[in-house]
Amino acid sequence: MQKSKELGWYTLGHIPSMVGLDGVLAGGMNELSHIEGLIEDALRVLRLNREEYPADWNVCDSYGEACMKAGMKERTLESYERALALDPMQDNPRNMLRQLRQQ
Repeated sequence: MQKSKELGWYTLGHIPSMVGLDGVLAGGMNELSHIEGLIEDALRVLRLNREEYPADWNVCDSYGEACMKAGMKERTLESYERALALDPMQDNPRNMLRQLRQQ
């Protein structure tokens, strides 16, 4: 939350409500990684979010998805591994790791 304040972002929980992406965040932080053309912005915001909330599996999962879309395989694997380590009950990071390792 402190990094968001330093950047002048108003936050609601983990979700900054303004990052210059005009309403992109309305669907939540995870939606950032789904928007074509905004991957660099998503990576920047999700990286800050990961720094602010390092123990949140979903934050790591979202960063892994953005890294995957940006073609950053090592960071993708690291993020999904971290997400699964934080919460071994989550299916998405487990499934994504399996899929990535089969490629």
